[in-house]
Amino acid sequence: MPRPHKIRFLTVLLFVLCLVFLLPTQDFAAGPFVDNDDGTMTDTGTGLVWLKNANCRDTAGGIPNPYGYLTWYDAATWSSGLASGACGLSDGSRVGDWRLPNFYELKTLICAPGAPAWWHNGCDGSNTDNTNGAYPYQWLMSQGFTAVRGYYYWSSSTYPGLQDYAWLVNMNIGFVLAFEKGNYYCVW
Repeated sequence: MPRPHKIRFLTVLLFVLCLVFLLPTQDFAAGPFVDNDDGTMTDTGTGLVWLKNANCRDTAGGIPNPYGYLTWYDAATWSSGLASGACGLSDGSRVGDWRLPNFYELKTLICAPGAPAWWHNGCDGSNTDNTNGAYPYQWLMSQGFTAVRGYYYWSSSTYPGLQDYAWLVNMNIGFVLAFEKGNYYCVW
């Protein structure tokens, strides 16, 4: 007849093995983004800090944003005018701490490991594991961002040779394009 301490040991061992093999690991459950609990998210791969609310409609830098769309010029002013107290920020940031991301920084949002792969996204192919079929904006929201729109977002980067055009990234299917700076698109 087995001894009681052996039975307890085997029961605990079986329980631990079930946890190890049946529950997802922390690495699997965690995405490449960390919620800083101050209105920001950090990309652990790049170190970039992003506004958690990807469609903030607060006024910043004197620029009202009631519809979530701005021209490139207003988007640049709006971004640099962000500070703690606006858009859910409690990070202690001041006017001038924020800016529009450049094209390469903005593109990292759709090229992150595990992000859905789309054919015109300009990624290097490292994000080909798209098991859920999600669109980039859906995937970003599953990572903890809020109000990500499946639309174009401005970057600060001007299109080479055309000073009136700037690069944008489409968070619906990952297109990267350049449009005239006077058009209205989303700002992150």
